[in-house]
Amino acid sequence: MGYDKMTKTDQTEIEKPPKGRLITGAAVLIFGQSLYILIPIIAASKLPMKLKAAFTGILLFGIPELFILISVAILGRPGYNYLKSRIRKLFKREGPPAPISRRRYHLGISIFSFLLISAWLMPYFKIFMPFYIDNRIVINMCSDFMLLTSLFILGDNFWDKLRSLFIYDAKVHIPERKDK
Repeated sequence: MGYDKMTKTDQTEIEKPPKGRLITGAAVLIFGQSLYILIPIIAASKLPMKLKAAFTGILLFGIPELFILISVAILGRPGYNYLKSRIRKLFKREGPPAPISRRRYHLGISIFSFLLISAWLMPYFKIFMPFYIDNRIVINMCSDFMLLTSLFILGDNFWDKLRSLFIYDAKVHIPERKDK
């Protein structure tokens, strides 16, 4: 099997590995990176604390990196670079963010605000909600998922607004209301 050549924008060539090696290497890489989801499962298990700490540490700082090395060994360095360039291309943003509708913005900001306020009030009112204590892990995971979903509903412009909170020199521009 021959190698196909793919050119990047900076005119360097990246070799495409054979299809079988590409699929195997990508599967190994994805499997290794997906092992991070075992950390909360191990933390919630009834294993002794020493084993939990050991397994969590290994999953955080050893096993996924080992799978990256195995993936590089399967693909070769040029094949790994090819796979990495394809993944980057998949997540690359093309052009400015598309504006979202007023309805979508209000929906996203309502969900976002409700979840922030409820998370802030929950420690004070959980004694009045006995179902929360028994199901707090599931409820908190659903709330976290909904919070992230609300950020995606709000779109790229909101991500920029949120990012500007952490930039000291960021300035706010509030447009004049048109209905005056």
